[in-house]
Amino acid sequence: MNSFAQKKAAPQPPAGHPLAPLLVPNDGSKLVVPDRGVKPREIDRQRLFPAIVPIGYLDQTSVAMPRMPLLDGLEVVICEDLNGIAGYVRTIDLETMKLTTREAHRLALENLMTAAEKDQIPMSLRQPSEDLKLFFFIGWLGANCLLLPGLRETAQRALGATGEICAMIPHRETLVLFEDGDRARRSRVQKLVTEAEKDGRKPITGRLLRVLSSPPGHWYATAPPAEFLKEA
Repeated sequence: MNSFAQKKAAPQPPAGHPLAPLLVPNDGSKLVVPDRGVKPREIDRQRLFPAIVPIGYLDQTSVAMPRMPLLDGLEVVICEDLNGIAGYVRTIDLETMKLTTREAHRLALENLMTAAEKDQIPMSLRQPSEDLKLFFFIGWLGANCLLLPGLRETAQRALGATGEICAMIPHRETLVLFEDGDRARRSRVQKLVTEAEKDGRKPITGRLLRVLSSPPGHWYATAPPAEFLKEA
């Protein structure tokens, strides 16, 4: 089965790119971000975005990263948009910008919200069968859209749903949303998405999530955007 997401060749850094040591790898291997050879840098604040990664994907032994916990086994770090290439932002970079970790995460989320509002993140509605609709966010910011305030309501409108919304983030480039149902329905969607997205770059998790309603004024630092389901 082909991936639901629109696959394209991963962008590669130009030869001699000065930030090459900080660029995101295209496989699921752990990443060690060096603190040598790349000086602290002033980053365009409008290019900061949050990135959901599995805990352990980034090895903190070499350099401090501005992390925030998300859910069991997952955390949020910050990336810089380098025109199609994502570079990880280090704590030392935030110090140069005079930003705390919390301030940087809040700014990154606001940038993600702006990108979504301006339709800069591809979305797609698919119907694999008569009784099932799937709503997607696609691209390098796709999975990170799980962090968007109001996502549950957005998905309900897109799906024409009135019930609970479930989600999957199999890898960095895909967020899949669908209306909840019984255990058989959830298991069916989980298998369908897992098979379709098995070759996705930068895997995150194959577990099912339930999207939670966002309390007014809250964001992922104060209230989780979703919760893992205990069973399919």
